[in-house]
Amino acid sequence: MSASPPLPPSVLSTPAILDGVRRGPSSGEPRTTTQQQRPAPLWLACRLPKLALEVLELAADTTTATVQRLNGRPEIAQATAAAEQAGIRPGMPLEAAYALCSTLQVCSRNLQAEASVRQQVADWALQFSSWVSLDHAPLVLVEIGASLRLFNGLEALTQAFSSGVRRLGLQLDVGVAPTPKGAALLAQHRPGSHCLGPDSLHRTLRTIPLHALSLSGSIRARLHQAGMHQLQDLWRLPRGDLGRRYGAALLRELDELEGRRGTPLRRFHQPPRFNARQELPTGMRNYHRFFPAIEALLLQLQQFLHQQDALAGALDFQLHHAQGASPLRVGLRQPNRDAHHCAALTQEHLARMQLPAAVIDIELTVTDLRPFAATSCQLFADQEAAPTQPTHTRAFPEALAGLLERIEARLGPNVSTTLALQEDHRPECAWVANRLRPDPAAVADSPRPLWLLPEPEPIDIAPLQLDPDIERIESGWWDNQPVRRDYRRAWSATGIRYWIFREAGAPNQWYLHGLFG
Repeated sequence: MSASPPLPPSVLSTPAILDGVRRGPSSGEPRTTTQQQRPAPLWLACRLPKLALEVLELAADTTTATVQRLNGRPEIAQATAAAEQAGIRPGMPLEAAYALCSTLQVCSRNLQAEASVRQQVADWALQFSSWVSLDHAPLVLVEIGASLRLFNGLEALTQAFSSGVRRLGLQLDVGVAPTPKGAALLAQHRPGSHCLGPDSLHRTLRTIPLHALSLSGSIRARLHQAGMHQLQDLWRLPRGDLGRRYGAALLRELDELEGRRGTPLRRFHQPPRFNARQELPTGMRNYHRFFPAIEALLLQLQQFLHQQDALAGALDFQLHHAQGASPLRVGLRQPNRDAHHCAALTQEHLARMQLPAAVIDIELTVTDLRPFAATSCQLFADQEAAPTQPTHTRAFPEALAGLLERIEARLGPNVSTTLALQEDHRPECAWVANRLRPDPAAVADSPRPLWLLPEPEPIDIAPLQLDPDIERIESGWWDNQPVRRDYRRAWSATGIRYWIFREAGAPNQWYLHGLFG
């Protein structure tokens, strides 16, 4: 079982490091013990250069590339090795790529799958540091300065980190620097470089092109016109002149790169989840025999939920057997953390399940966690309820939710339905059958009947008594089913109440549309 409480969103700023590293404190300034023991910040940037291809499982020997749209124009995002041999490069317009290779196959990027893989890498990085950030997409940033002694130095740490990422089936480029932006530039343009101080960072980055910085297009164009193309061109000029000529954005980018200014980063944290597994002493096909193992898992889940002050929204079981695993999902109408209630529901689902082979172990995973909110109750049973709360909502028993869950677990999820209103004035379109909930929303009183005829039928109103109130319904012009009707209530001599209407253009013909109970 693995669980971790949610961490609050945090911001980490890298401290200014240039002055302290280059010059050090003055001879008259005392050096405290805390300053000596505090590790210097050091960042590892992990770049996944073939992620767009890997999530689509594109083979390297196929002439294939992924395509993205930039400013409305399709261009190459990543290309396989065979496509690169044909001259296809990232950032190339799609038309130019087809001109170089007429047999090129293209696929759209799966951004959702790429984000999921980056989160897996971030989960792996949490073993090496408590500070992981995904802010600089598509990189994964890890602060490793405080972890070097724990992992026997930088070389051993980077090797362990890289081997774990490769086991996920991913290629990676790594850069290490005292600042997040420095590490990001190294991973993108100087992969494998380790710069432990600002001097080595300056030497390694001096030939980096300026388009690698996060600058606006207008500033890049002005720098290019002035003959500045690399970082060393900027570092040769006085800081004050750069700020006056090109603005504060350029100085802020350089300060964050060199460490004079902190870089705000959001902290990635792994959402809480429950996972536990129970191995059976022997293979069992009858669920009655292995159900005690499920009850034991649910008791562990109950303890976990109480510790996290949370509720479970659904239970995901994996019944492992010789032929693989049979999934079983137990959905809950209302989030719950009672082991006995969850066990009763699970038993109903197992009774309808056909197992292909004997079960050898059972795994329970819960990722749908909701915050627990305690309900208030009255001190005295005969105390009057608050007038602002609807009576039918207060009196609706919580046991009904459990009853509905048991019924649906036994008969299916769509056996209990109720009527709900839709935002449409036409009677035949104003309702829909929804899943019955134990907490129905209050519905305002309406003069309309619940019993509508499948099709309106002509009716003679001579023997009827008509209500003087008329309801005009004029709607439906947007879906080519317009109506323009005048509705009235009517009574027969025997007390039957009708709901009738006439078309606005035919005032003498009335139709019966519904009956009141």
